[in-house]
Formats: sequence, structure tokens, C-alpha cells
Amino acid sequence: MMLRALQPSDANEARILWQQTFHDSDSFLDWFFSNRFTPEWSVGIFNGPELVSIVHGLPMPLAIQNEVLPALMLSGVATVPAYQKQGHMHACIRYLQQLAHEKGIDALFNCPQNPGTYDSLGFRPFTAYKRWQGTGEGVPGIIAPFDEEAAFGVYAGLLDRYTGFALRSRAEFHRKMADYACDGGQGCMLMEQGRAIGYAIYYMGERLQAVEVLSLGTYAPLLHHLQQLCKGHAIEAKLPPDVPVKGEIVPQNVLLASPKVWQKIHNSKQPCFCVDEY
Repeated sequence: MMLRALQPSDANEARILWQQTFHDSDSFLDWFFSNRFTPEWSVGIFNGPELVSIVHGLPMPLAIQNEVLPALMLSGVATVPAYQKQGHMHACIRYLQQLAHEKGIDALFNCPQNPGTYDSLGFRPFTAYKRWQGTGEGVPGIIAPFDEEAAFGVYAGLLDRYTGFALRSRAEFHRKMADYACDGGQGCMLMEQGRAIGYAIYYMGERLQAVEVLSLGTYAPLLHHLQQLCKGHAIEAKLPPDVPVKGEIVPQNVLLASPKVWQKIHNSKQPCFCVDEY
């Protein structure tokens, strides 16, 4: 077995393991391995030529109590079934943690399917979101077609409102919108007095799933619009935890960081919320 940082030539093996584990669409995998695959920030275990375990990493600063904290987002954590329960995932994360520390990053975060998986590594929950399921809130408002530049302005305007908020550059925001679009994501804008104050990104299928709903003001017109779009089908929206509507607070990201960072989080008067997750 060999544990090492990945190389660009490992992309095909990494893609195969991702698809075997998560069963994502080819369009998403095309997008990810063209835009988010960063081998120098990713770690794998190889049995000969076979990639048997992997952790993808991507530098993504976080806003912690109005400060910018260098951080590394983990995604695509996967192990071939025959090699599971052998400590490979933990070995990959520990090695990646060491590499990140050497490059000045001491905070790692992830949005795991099972948060308890990371407990023994020292990760702890630190963000949450509100799951809204169309419980009746909403009033009509002025809804416009999606405009990426205007949406970025809304996103940037919320940076100081939350602790743990991912800091996307314009280029990173554009890449994230391309991620949504590659799997059929659609968007809309909320307007007030001629300017954009909110937006929603959603997928239409057997249910309407809104994965990013943000507003500088009221959320009610956006929620009303989503209700109109779902046409009686099930609806679910991911909202910041402080939005005053009925919904379940759901744990989101887990974080591995220094006591100093945790103290900043505990001292913050801002809700802990991160709009990005993979």
C-alpha cells in the first residue's frame, strides 16, 4: 500500500472511484474533474496501480467572526468496498491534514453523510441550515430571471452575516453556478425597487429541491415562488438557520481546527452557516 498526494495522471482512477461510490451524472463528473479536481490538495492510497481510498481537497477560505480563515474543504471521501473498515480514510485525512498544515492551513471542513464518521479524527459540527418543506409561508413578490452577476452581489452582501460562510471569489461563484447548471439546476431573482435582493437555485424533478436560497431582505416572495413552481409536488429548500420560517434545523458541516478557531466560533454572535457543500 502507498499513501501519497495525487498527481494529474490519477484523474481517471479518481473519477472511477467517485462514480462507483456516489453514482453522480457524467455531466457533474465532467464539471468536477475539469473545475474542482486539485491533485496537489488530494490524497489517495494505492494498492499497486489501484486507487483504493481517496480524499479530495480544495482550498476555500471561511468567514469566522468577520475574519478570513484559510481552510480546506474535503469532498469525495471514498474507499473501495473491499478495503473499507481498515483505517484507510483516516490515514488519508491525517496525511492531508499534515500537508495542509505545511502550507499554512489548519482548518479542514466537510459536509458528511454521516457526521459521526469523523468524530474520532477530532471533527466537530459547526454549521447548520434550516430545512423548509413548503409549510405555507410566502407572499407574492417581484421575481425575475436569474442573473449571475446580480446573484453574486447578493451572495457577497451576506458574508458578514454568518460565521463559517464560504468565501467565493467571482470566478469561484461562476464555477459553482456552472456546477448547478450541469445537472439541470435553474435559478430566479427576487427584486425590490429595481434591484436584486435575493436568489434561489433549484432542481425540478419528482420534488422541487432548492439547494441555495439567499436574500438580503425578506425570504417570503422567494418561498412563494418556489411553492408556485412545485405545482403540488413535494418541496424542500435549504435556508440559512436564522430565516424566520417553520423548519427543521439540520446539522451541516463538521470542522477540524485549533482551539483558537473554535473559541472564535463560540464567541461569535452570528449564526453558523456555510452555503457551500459537496
